[in-house]
Amino acid sequence: YVNERDMMLAMKNIEASGVATRFPHPSHLYKVFLSKDWTSQLCLFPEMRVPATTKVSRSAVERDARGAAEKALATLQSISSAQLESERLLLATHERERGQASLNGFANRGVAKLGYSWEAHDVFQFDGVDELAERMTRLFDQKQNTSESVFVQALVEDADLEIRTFVVHGDP
Repeated sequence: YVNERDMMLAMKNIEASGVATRFPHPSHLYKVFLSKDWTSQLCLFPEMRVPATTKVSRSAVERDARGAAEKALATLQSISSAQLESERLLLATHERERGQASLNGFANRGVAKLGYSWEAHDVFQFDGVDELAERMTRLFDQKQNTSESVFVQALVEDADLEIRTFVVHGDP
């Protein structure tokens, strides 16, 4: 985990001096990817195949971790239902048969994770309300963590991957 404010300020100041930052993208694009905000923004587009994702504010967890977990799971259930309906409509529109990659219903299992964190650090799996409440609390209680929110995402069974492509002088 890195402090978002300090990292983005450093990148912006370097770019303002005329040096292009490109690890791996310019700062404005890097922020979108590194923050992980895109997951909660794109999960309702079935073509994107993003697991149901919601953001939970730090204040909600600090105030009532179990209540925040209950609301997050209810939200994931609603998003999952909307995903399934969108997939059905998409499949009907394109008259395709359902493939193995089709979405499944949500079963109160998932991961809680922070933005601005790399290589599966700050990603904790949970099963049920109590574990989610504990995982969110643990994420926010980390030393020097200034995150405003945590992402809660439906579990994708049998998936453990992080795709990376390094491009050097235009060559992957």
